[in-house]
Amino acid sequence: MAKTKYPHLRNPSASPILSRWTSHRSRVESDQPPGNPFRKTRIFPFSGHSGGFTTELYRVLDLPLMRTTHRWRNPLGISEAMHIASKGNIMSRIAKLFEDRSRKRFIAYICGMDPDLPTSIDICRALVEAGTDLIEIGVPFSDPLADGKTNQLAAERALANGAKVDQVFEMARALRVESQVPLVLYTYYNLVMSQGVETYVRKAAEAGIDGILTLDLPPEEAADMVQACKSHHIDNIFIVAPTTPEDRIPIITRDAGGFIYYVSREGVTGERNDMVSDLAERVALIKAHTNLPVGVGFGISSPEQVKAVVQHADAAIVGSALVRLVADKGPDRQAIVTAVRDKALHLISGLNA
Repeated sequence: MAKTKYPHLRNPSASPILSRWTSHRSRVESDQPPGNPFRKTRIFPFSGHSGGFTTELYRVLDLPLMRTTHRWRNPLGISEAMHIASKGNIMSRIAKLFEDRSRKRFIAYICGMDPDLPTSIDICRALVEAGTDLIEIGVPFSDPLADGKTNQLAAERALANGAKVDQVFEMARALRVESQVPLVLYTYYNLVMSQGVETYVRKAAEAGIDGILTLDLPPEEAADMVQACKSHHIDNIFIVAPTTPEDRIPIITRDAGGFIYYVSREGVTGERNDMVSDLAERVALIKAHTNLPVGVGFGISSPEQVKAVVQHADAAIVGSALVRLVADKGPDRQAIVTAVRDKALHLISGLNA
């Protein structure tokens, strides 16, 4: 096989997912691996609707058409059986957070480095002050397939200001010094490939990251990522989509850790006024195949929606409703921080409503 610039990819052309990446150049940094070939325009070309893009996105996210030749008999892996990502028998921060399942949790997403490093750190501090239980830090990327207009613009702002992956690690390291709130990276696999799986995960662990959610990495392609996360005691978080068949759920959960991220609706991220009607059924279906807690995200923007979600799930995940405030209140850093804290307090009130 010809030499490749990314030696950690053993045979990219053999993969229906990775082969798409190897012939296209990313627009972020010259040393990053290729971007997404499905991108035809500069930003948010789909305007949040759920057309052919959504169908293809979920094929990439969890490959419902690519069946394995055998069926798992739901073997609980180490990370799933005990939610342990530890040195010795020390429980991970995420596992400890969900140890008491009677307490529902609030998970907040922000885009790292939006609009800059100091503001991002202050936003996270405000979220912790408001009572946020876990923070997802989005790693800015030029081709964010799963993200709607609000989060795409956030990534664009961060990149325009020179955001780099290592600065997100720096951000996490600064937060870890002053807080034990679990931190999860919300990332795309191109960004992982650019540094190599082992290097990326090691840097994340050294920065105090507790979990990694790689949105476009299906379980069939994730062996290296799963092993690196286990080696560095990081929870590897996987997504279950509304289109995921039941017989595929145990395949997804087998090597998962921390929690399962259930995407409550088709489409990209973004605020919605309504809630899906089959939430209880889908969460119950996931819980029938795993002992891991289930967090529900995509489209949550009010305390009423938070309340509706945690009646069935273990956590509500909110992103766009918070990220939007960075654009609305910028460039005044204090106005941004205050608005995010107040919004988080308002949303968290839904946990006990």
